[in-house]
Order: sequence, then C-alpha cells, then structure tokens
Amino acid sequence: MSTLATPEPPVSPARGTRLVPTRIGTWSRSQIAYIQCPIWCTEDHADSPSALEDISHYGEPDGMAVPSFLGDNDAHYSWWARIECDPSSDDERMSAAHLIVGDESTFEARITVEMADQLADDLIAFATAVRDMARVARVANEADAG
Repeated sequence: MSTLATPEPPVSPARGTRLVPTRIGTWSRSQIAYIQCPIWCTEDHADSPSALEDISHYGEPDGMAVPSFLGDNDAHYSWWARIECDPSSDDERMSAAHLIVGDESTFEARITVEMADQLADDLIAFATAVRDMARVARVANEADAG
C-alpha cells in the first residue's frame, strides 16, 4: 500500500468546517489528501480508501426506544436521527446538510432542516399528549388503589 504522508496544508477551512485527512484510492494504492469536513461529522475519512466523489459526511446518531413491560422491557419501537450530507450529489437536497431519520427497518426518511423543525414540533406535541395520558392513567390507578 502506497501512502503519501503530507503535512496539513496551510489553508484556512471554510466556516463550520475543518481540514481532515482522507484516504483516496484503493486498498492496494492510496494516498492521504486533506478535505474540508463539517465540524459535526464524526466519520474517520482516512480509515478506508474511497474515491473523492464517494465521500459523505455523517454526524453522531441520536435515538430513542420504547420499551414494553410485556417483554422484559425490550424495545418494541426505536427511532434514530443523524445529520448527513453528500457533497458530490447532483441532488441539492442531498448535497446540503440534512437529517436521516430511521428505525430498525431498512427504510430511512431524508428530511430537510425545515422538515426536521416540523417533525420536532410534532414530537413535542406527541410527548405532551403522552404525558397527559400518563397523568390520567396515574390518577385512575390511584383511585383504584384507594
């Protein structure tokens, strides 16, 4: 494997990015080049070789699970979300930073930041409704126990 060790280039990265090493090429022949990487990206672009146009950026996923007391508290539903962008995509929505929302299935929803704001508002409203239902159930349980 051929690796070219170069010092970090004396270039200032664009606002919101940093210069990171990436391995360009194949496993048998690659070299290190520096690319601008969003500060939210957690990928190690030097870990495995790729073509420059195949590099995408991914943020750290966050998620939640809904357990059930009828199954050893196993998660019956789970969601996760993360930031992504594919700078080389011809689709402007894909090349811009956007969110991926997924579950344990093979399907993922790709949403713009505006769609993410609406989803967050809907989830807050849903969480409020769940809390209200829990309050009603708690009162009902206390009345039954009394």
